[in-house]
Amino acid sequence: MVGSMTIRRKIIERTGYQRPGDEYSSPTSDEALMDAVEWHFRGLADFSSIDGFADFYVLQESTREVSIMGRTYFLGPYGLVPMKAKFRNLPDGAISYKVLLGKVGPAWEQLSEKKRWAAVYLHATEGYAPPWEWDQPLKGLLAN
Repeated sequence: MVGSMTIRRKIIERTGYQRPGDEYSSPTSDEALMDAVEWHFRGLADFSSIDGFADFYVLQESTREVSIMGRTYFLGPYGLVPMKAKFRNLPDGAISYKVLLGKVGPAWEQLSEKKRWAAVYLHATEGYAPPWEWDQPLKGLLAN
């Protein structure tokens, strides 16, 4: 059964997180995936100040990999930051991930909240060139 399990289900089950007092419409819904991704990243030093997603989009998905994008809240001076991640099944059963965080500079700061949302949405859905640069990728594994 594990061999036929989708990457989405593996990510959700490996984090073991479920929103307290909340039942999802489906245990593999986008909301469940969003919570699992956030919960995993909160345990990492580089993401310890993550405080949820303002927006969360599943860009591409197959049984072996899933790509997501959204705007992520970080406590402290960073605020709301664009984030893109790809998770991939490995032959040994582990899941690799690669995360990109947007460098929020003057071009991003000059946008209104509505235009920031639109820039992330259009980049995620239409390939629109974003008004930010991506920072160095962070890579890791979700072990078995």
